[in-house]
Amino acid sequence: MDEKLREIASIKLNASLGRRQERLGAAVAEIKSDGVKHGTLHSSVTFQRTEKICVQEIRDQAVEAWSIFRDVIEKLRISPDLALGDEIKSEIRTFIYQSQNELNMLLWGTPGNDLVPIYEKSDIGLITEESLKEVGAEIDLYVAAKSRQTNRRRVDGKILFLTHATADAGIALLLKAEIERRIPGARVFCSSDPTDLPLGTKWSPEIQKALRESRMLIMLCTARSLQRPWVWFECGTFWFEDRKKIPLCLGEIQKGSLPAPLSELQAANGRDDDDLKRLFAIAAKETGLSFDSSSDLRHFADQIQALAVDADRASAASSGWLGAEWNGRYLAYDPTTGRTRASI
Repeated sequence: MDEKLREIASIKLNASLGRRQERLGAAVAEIKSDGVKHGTLHSSVTFQRTEKICVQEIRDQAVEAWSIFRDVIEKLRISPDLALGDEIKSEIRTFIYQSQNELNMLLWGTPGNDLVPIYEKSDIGLITEESLKEVGAEIDLYVAAKSRQTNRRRVDGKILFLTHATADAGIALLLKAEIERRIPGARVFCSSDPTDLPLGTKWSPEIQKALRESRMLIMLCTARSLQRPWVWFECGTFWFEDRKKIPLCLGEIQKGSLPAPLSELQAANGRDDDDLKRLFAIAAKETGLSFDSSSDLRHFADQIQALAVDADRASAASSGWLGAEWNGRYLAYDPTTGRTRASI
């Protein structure tokens, strides 16, 4: 059990017990006073009145204890599971039986032991177990309901995750805008978009949350992204799950040259408008939304290819390569090693 949950719940339970004992003490004192006044202190009337308030107290304590745990769970935003549910049942059981000791002392705390031993002459023990069983059933229902909500949130059918290198932010933002425009209702999470990661946001938890909730992952595969561990990590979160993952290749990286294990996936080339159509159609299917397959994506393919060539040029220049654009391709040469490369 989360230590913060245990600590806060314990403080609240003890405070609750103090208030309840004060109210119960006043009620027991009133019963005793009536018994003395009417000469019925040791009668069945007094016993029944005492038993009634004790039974109600035990039931109310169990219900209130669970209410306290539930309130703390909600405020700490803890996702309960079966293990936590069992721990809470155990904590409540311990609390109830400890409070019964306090109750017994309260009943026997008058001069001359005026009240009969209520726990020895009634079904208090059986009633306690019944109350704990009822509360336990409520805990099980709560955990099951929360688990269903968590599972529904875990994969949001409308979210697509776009993983990319920071150097490819321009391409990623253009792709995000095009998907959301052509597939109304879809939402693409792109870490380079300030609306997805606003200022002041703890970026790592937000990215991990988006990874859990996304229905599909598009991996922007460029010479830069394939060198980024974080991009591989994001792709890896989908690898062993039944969620769609599609590499989109740009620049010098093409679907026929992807490294393993990405080469095991059916990939798309960003410069190929037919590949882009298939990618958009799959995204629409995965999100349960619509996409007009007759749409012309030639212009968009040219746009992202041009951005890829620019990114290749900037990357080559920053790493000491010499090069030039020729026929829509960027050809680069490393004078120190004699290596050449080209964006396709």
